[in-house]
Amino acid sequence: MDYRFIFGPVPSRRLGLSLGIDVIPKKTCTFDCIYCEVGRTTNKTVERSSFFDPQAIVEEMKRFSKERKNVDFVTFSGSGEPTLCKNIGYLARRAKEIFKKPLALITNSSLLWREDVLEDIEAFDVVMPSLDACTQEVFERINRPAEGITVELIKEGLLKLKGRFKGSIYLEILFVKGVNNMPREVELLKEFVQILKPHKVHINTVFRPPPERWVKRVDDGELSSLKKVFGDMSEVCSPFKREPEASGMEEVVIKALKVRPMTVEDISKVLGKSPLVVMKILEFMVSKGLLKKEIHGGEVFFRLF
Repeated sequence: MDYRFIFGPVPSRRLGLSLGIDVIPKKTCTFDCIYCEVGRTTNKTVERSSFFDPQAIVEEMKRFSKERKNVDFVTFSGSGEPTLCKNIGYLARRAKEIFKKPLALITNSSLLWREDVLEDIEAFDVVMPSLDACTQEVFERINRPAEGITVELIKEGLLKLKGRFKGSIYLEILFVKGVNNMPREVELLKEFVQILKPHKVHINTVFRPPPERWVKRVDDGELSSLKKVFGDMSEVCSPFKREPEASGMEEVVIKALKVRPMTVEDISKVLGKSPLVVMKILEFMVSKGLLKKEIHGGEVFFRLF
């Protein structure tokens, strides 16, 4: 059965089998990150809003809970910055009631300095905020924030979160080659992490196609070196591995691509799955040599070899 707001479950190295709740229209965000796998931001904003009927999201949660219960975490993430949803507190509480599973929030940290946001995320068990830079110049280059958001506000929000959040904080730092992996920036990030003292630091890089073609990942050796910089609390994130249901979906993808090349959005409609889930499956198939990517008219198409 199709879902509009729920995707997955998908395997997560950090959270096990994670069910995604997407409460933001694509692509509404406070940032327009150069590495974002969802694509370029089309609505860059800091205004919180009720983008969808919260009861429609709750009804989908109820429907899914009756159909499948094999979930380790329920994670609010997806097509944009989830804390822009002003109903997120209510939806988190309902998710906990319905699924009776721990809740995780993936956020870019841009609104954590706001009191209403901190109140809304109290129901979560894990918050996974990001911090990619500690200088304004690098912050603007890698995250391309909405007007008024500064790196100092980001750091202020993270410190406020640490001071009052009762759950676990897993800080993610995503490194882009030649942008934020310079020694000075890494040292400043390390100094702030030592002040923040999150429960974990996840070291990440670009594993999936970014919106900017010039964006490059740092190599595995540098990721290992960065892990040493941030110490025992840090771990390197790995790219997606095959999910339990992927093989069946791969067969459907191959049959569809025998007809014509398709975009992620095309294949998403064929599978009835979120573009985020579909992209992970397609990238796995590309890595195994089953598919290849081509750019035509500014769009990415997938085709069989």
